[in-house]
Amino acid sequence: MNYIKKMSIYFLGSFSSAFVSFVFLPLYTNKFSVSDYGSYDFTYSIITMLVSVVFMEIWVAILRFTKDDINNGPQIFVNALVIAAILITPFAATHFLFSRVLNLAHVVTYIVFGILILLQHCYQFYLRGIDHIKTYLFSGIGTTIIQALISLYFLFFTDVPAISIVYSNIIARIIIVVIIEIKYKLLIKIKFENLNCDLIKKIVRFSLPFSINALAYWGMTNINRVFANQYLDNEANGYIGVVLKFVYVLSLVSSTFILVWQEHSFSEANSESKNESYSQVLNNLMLVSSLALVMLVPLTYMVFPFIINFKYHKSLILIPMYYIATYFGVYNSYFGQIFSAEKKTLHLTYSTIVGALVNVGLLFFMVPNYGIIGIPISLAVGTLFNVLIRYLLIRNYVKFSINIKIFVSSIIVSSSVLIYYLNIPLLYKYIISIGFIVLFLLISGGTIIKMIKNIFKKKELKVWKKYILL
Repeated sequence: MNYIKKMSIYFLGSFSSAFVSFVFLPLYTNKFSVSDYGSYDFTYSIITMLVSVVFMEIWVAILRFTKDDINNGPQIFVNALVIAAILITPFAATHFLFSRVLNLAHVVTYIVFGILILLQHCYQFYLRGIDHIKTYLFSGIGTTIIQALISLYFLFFTDVPAISIVYSNIIARIIIVVIIEIKYKLLIKIKFENLNCDLIKKIVRFSLPFSINALAYWGMTNINRVFANQYLDNEANGYIGVVLKFVYVLSLVSSTFILVWQEHSFSEANSESKNESYSQVLNNLMLVSSLALVMLVPLTYMVFPFIINFKYHKSLILIPMYYIATYFGVYNSYFGQIFSAEKKTLHLTYSTIVGALVNVGLLFFMVPNYGIIGIPISLAVGTLFNVLIRYLLIRNYVKFSINIKIFVSSIIVSSSVLIYYLNIPLLYKYIISIGFIVLFLLISGGTIIKMIKNIFKKKELKVWKKYILL
């Protein structure tokens, strides 16, 4: 199955999570105060960062090594999980330290949550490694449905504050992990004879740069939340948290694409046609992400007043810049997967550190002087620097063939969202956005139609159905 078909399949699984997040957003903003929701969202960003840093994103190693040797998948999973188990103590200690410094609540709850994030990632990436796409989809959609049902109970029948979102997430992940374990029986393979010191060393060597990169990536992204917490207050993180739920739709394009691109790039790394393949993917990515950006910004402004409580209205100023930062992040992730496929993980880390330094340097200036709007501006500039550096590094071993028409039209269309900072009536902004969408479709519509036709060819559609029908 080629990457476009697989992207469609992964999108189905990811879309369910995005859809439920949107449905619940009005309920959350009506029930929880800005400060309470901000405290939850800020702590969530800290724990997810610590999971990636301390556990070295070891689930990526499970995918990478299983793709190389699918018959040895269970042993790879077991050895990776042993490494992760050893790291649980430093993970808990690090989160405790962050909690004392940043005054975070519910320490034990979030530690349990982090361990379950780790476990589910390991199982899901193992499923992708052995190409069990149906079970992988089940794990994502199942988690979403269970979490939604439990969240409804907390929202309507209890007075538990925003931490209830974490409680429902924990319960859902436990259920799904147990179901997958019952089916694949991986934990019973944790025996002394299945441990392989050479394999453990290879996994650690492969994964360690991901830990440094995850920390640098946090310095380029979610450290902004720390600045909001320290220079402003928890309400600032509440405003940011709401905007990020909208921006998640564009992130969905990126994350879904990266799920497929991760596997595609690993398989193409040693291919003679990799330059052509990488270029095709990049051109398609520019088309999809640019069109998504220019459509999502006006749509967000349209629906925001109808689904978000008025007490969160200060979030509106953040919308365009956060979308732009996320748009740059799409390309950032794309180039990052090429580094992983080419086993140039140190280049991945170097480029992220540069982006992080730019972001943090700007934050020290922007937030004290310009307030909350300085946060997404710093993020956007730091991410752009990272993208440019990664592109320059990758050119040493990948020769891209970029479609100039798509490239130029993508720049023009993506820049058009800045009109939402102009002091003109909102209706005029909508009209201008529609004009840019039409222009983009006139220029690149033929390529988009060709890509859609490729997705829905009868032969490929049968394959697509085979993977999504549970």
